[in-house]
Amino acid sequence: MVNQGLINWVEESRKRGFSDKKLREHLVANGFDTNEVEDALNKAESPDNKKEQKSAPSKKEQKMQEKSKKNDGKKEKKKLKPSKKQSSKHNSGVKILIFLIILVLVLGALSFIFWDFLAGAFEEMYNTIYDLL
Repeated sequence: MVNQGLINWVEESRKRGFSDKKLREHLVANGFDTNEVEDALNKAESPDNKKEQKSAPSKKEQKMQEKSKKNDGKKEKKKLKPSKKQSSKHNSGVKILIFLIILVLVLGALSFIFWDFLAGAFEEMYNTIYDLL
């Protein structure tokens, strides 16, 4: 019977990335019997074996995995290349924003230039309305 501690050590060493060849050489060099080393290597579960030992997913789980893979691919495509509709919406919003900024600047400049004229016109209109009342 193989020492359980040796099996655990082999499993941990495999998780750390050591090959069976390196483990075999190390154990034999440190006094373990070749047959005992081989038994420990055979009985120890490798990380690859643990993945394979998991039960196969049900049909429902398989369909969900396939859908998620398809959706992941679509999401990546959208991120990489925006559709024409998205880019035109973005451009029209930017155009409207630029137009509004220019409009505010022009109106501000005009009111600054014609301030005296506008102030006189409003004062005249106010006096006319006041006289009518």
